[in-house]
Amino acid sequence: MPNYVASAWHRNRPATTFTMRAPANIAPSTGSDHMLDVIDPISGDYVESWLATVDPTTHTVTSAGPGWARGNAITGPGAGTMSNNDGVRASNFSVTGGLITGADLAAGSIDHALVVALPHDMLKGGNGTAQPYVAPATAADSGYWTGPIIMGSKIGIPAGTPMPTGLSALGVMTFNALRTYGAYVGDFTGGNWPSFSADSNTVTQAQACPLFCYWNYSGSSADMEKLGPLLRIANYQP
Repeated sequence: MPNYVASAWHRNRPATTFTMRAPANIAPSTGSDHMLDVIDPISGDYVESWLATVDPTTHTVTSAGPGWARGNAITGPGAGTMSNNDGVRASNFSVTGGLITGADLAAGSIDHALVVALPHDMLKGGNGTAQPYVAPATAADSGYWTGPIIMGSKIGIPAGTPMPTGLSALGVMTFNALRTYGAYVGDFTGGNWPSFSADSNTVTQAQACPLFCYWNYSGSSADMEKLGPLLRIANYQP
């Protein structure tokens, strides 16, 4: 892993080489960030890398970019501290934090907070410098974002809000999670819409589609266009 030291963003990862147990067929994500997260299911130790490459012959993972983090999924904070990063999201969140998983879908319930990434017109910018953030985020991105919402903010549906009719099974699960646990702003996303994250190893796009595939619902997303107006920022800071 390369040198990744940036005190202003609370990142302190000197260049290092180490070994850990991992599946033989690991591969980075196919998105432009090429993220890779490896977790030892016994010890809980993990490493995640941004712009990762995998050499299947030498069983070596390297990072073409500076972003990487290491920690423990069982005992560690997972959201970063004021002295170090525990994840490669802009907020220092782990990429596994807040994921919708296959286990959630199998259980029929999302019993944890979600993570949400916001587009430029929702996320508060820093005029090219580090933008503001609030706990549990310990860092933010830098960019000319134009929105009002600070990185790390908690967004949710207020307790007592009645559930809209017509939600899919995943929409019901998401509504309950947002009303009970909320979602934390953990990253910036391109495009025009906020994005939740799912574990691509256990959740297919077809399973996630009811949340956002408006083109499958006569031009109206069956879920998010009903859930979106119910959302409120719990710790808004103008």
